[in-house]
Amino acid sequence: YTFYISDYANNSVVQYCEVKEDTSPPVIAASYTISNDYKRFTINAFATDPQSGIKKVKYLKGKCKISDFMAVGSGTELHEQNGVYAFKVPSTGYYTIYAIDNRGNKAVHTVHVAIRKATNIVVVPEKYTLRKHNQYSIRALLYPANSTDVITYQSSAPSIVHVSSNGIATALKSGTATITLKTSSGKKATIVITVP
Repeated sequence: YTFYISDYANNSVVQYCEVKEDTSPPVIAASYTISNDYKRFTINAFATDPQSGIKKVKYLKGKCKISDFMAVGSGTELHEQNGVYAFKVPSTGYYTIYAIDNRGNKAVHTVHVAIRKATNIVVVPEKYTLRKHNQYSIRALLYPANSTDVITYQSSAPSIVHVSSNGIATALKSGTATITLKTSSGKKATIVITVP
């Protein structure tokens, strides 16, 4: 497209703008989380299209093709919140996410929601010294590495060392506290934190 701009003093300029056709399908990525009791499953989908933007995102249970989403009313439409299309599913299994951009390009991405129980948990290091009012992020290794277990944290002395739900230990006063980490499958590990 060519734009011609002129003012009353006969100053003029010509600008060119090329609008390229969007022929690339949206890009879809997804991850999932499983509750500590293995009963609630949440899929977090991300759909992007830098050229024309995302028009619609929806999902179906099972391994599906684009054509499976073409029938009227097929799939559950998802709504984006803070860049994420999050939705809860009733059980493990395969779920297919579909996205269409504003130019009509379509894509699908299949997620396999599966429970993978931890067989072991290791905390490194097992002892740590933490100065008062400082924080430390507890590092835990789950085996197998692709375990879907959730880790919970508990302090034996929360008035000395408080631990958050995501494993951030905060030293409150002098003393010693044992932080116990427990997986959804019941595996445990501990770290002893000393506050001088």
